[in-house]
Amino acid sequence: MGVRPAFEHTLVSSTLLMLFSVNQWEFVTDEHMETIRIDLTRMAQGIMAGIGFLGAGAIIKENLAIRGLTTAASTWMTASIGIIIGIGFYFPAAVAFLMTLGILSLFRWIEDLIPSLYFGRLSIRFLRNESISA
Repeated sequence: MGVRPAFEHTLVSSTLLMLFSVNQWEFVTDEHMETIRIDLTRMAQGIMAGIGFLGAGAIIKENLAIRGLTTAASTWMTASIGIIIGIGFYFPAAVAFLMTLGILSLFRWIEDLIPSLYFGRLSIRFLRNESISA
């Protein structure tokens, strides 16, 4: 099972937004320097809030089962790693990536060991005039 495209886009968009936030002084002209207040954490907060809403949309409740929690958490973690790369902390980003990959792999292995129920669906179709006799 490969990486979902949403994760890749999350990483790239978070990195680009943080790179813009870190380097925003280059885009500001000298005449506006006194009136602008820059706080790098506001961009990260905005990214994580948006990803939180996306993650909440990925979580689905079906009867007694809840699905999408791993997808939501992985998307959130991917955005976090993107933010860390965007501000230039490459070593912590690599450690976070390896830890995330290890944890997801470990839990996939544990999940495969746990017995689970499998459901099947059988559909029988036939023409009306060729019905099965009772």
